[in-house]
Amino acid sequence: MSRRHLLAAASLGALAALALWASVGRAPRALAHAPSHQPAARSLRIGPISGVLVLPAHARALAIVIHGGEIAANRNRAALSTRVAARVYFKRLAPSGIGVLSVDYRWGAYGGLELSDIEAALARVAREPATAHLPIILIGASHGGYLAALAATRPVAAQANLRAVVDLYGFSDLAATVSDPSSRYDPQARLTLRALGPPANNQTAYAARSPLALAALLRAPLFQLVGGSDRSTRPEVLALSRALRARGRASELHVIPGRAHGFAFGSSSSSIVWREVVAFLRRLGLAR
Repeated sequence: MSRRHLLAAASLGALAALALWASVGRAPRALAHAPSHQPAARSLRIGPISGVLVLPAHARALAIVIHGGEIAANRNRAALSTRVAARVYFKRLAPSGIGVLSVDYRWGAYGGLELSDIEAALARVAREPATAHLPIILIGASHGGYLAALAATRPVAAQANLRAVVDLYGFSDLAATVSDPSSRYDPQARLTLRALGPPANNQTAYAARSPLALAALLRAPLFQLVGGSDRSTRPEVLALSRALRARGRASELHVIPGRAHGFAFGSSSSSIVWREVVAFLRRLGLAR
């Protein structure tokens, strides 16, 4: 199976897991009408987009959640995914005292509008009274992991008190991603090629949108996790890990034997993923 097919399958699999919660809630709006024992979610305006904010009592950190990119092209599905991702990540992180802001970013060329929206979210939480005092975590899986690592290289990340990045099997080299033969079936890769041209003709632009090329600018410790049998992003995950070590940047890599791409949700290894994520955040003083 090709890289892009694996990425698409992982995104759709994650969406299916999230949609399972939505069906239990009977409607996407169920999040805003949570039972009395659940913290109520609220919409947070972030410039031209919005996000879903959920905070536990006595929150000690806030995770900015970035869903998969395959979903963002369909605005209705993206809005649903944003709401449901808030619930799913909150369930994993709230017991450790971590709230979530799930961001409904716009679709476009890789590292373009989508990155601007994540940067806007970082700036927004620094101004929002309910979150301005909280240390920030960027977290995402696959495409979301790519965006989390990329946003962590931007100046706004330091201004927002970014303290950790969690990149679950995200790609890190944009030129390699759009050059993969299977990317001919990926509309976002085709859009990126139209916007930036072939990587060989515009290496600077692709480097500016690649965490691998920007490893020296990473502004917080990075947690990486990937499956040992992940044919999609494992090479780029390992390359970024090596680049960070070579530059003396704080990072932690976990390779789960036998797992392919997209196993953080709804798999037999999901509990391992979140145990390691929370342990990493606890070592940084961000989780109970």
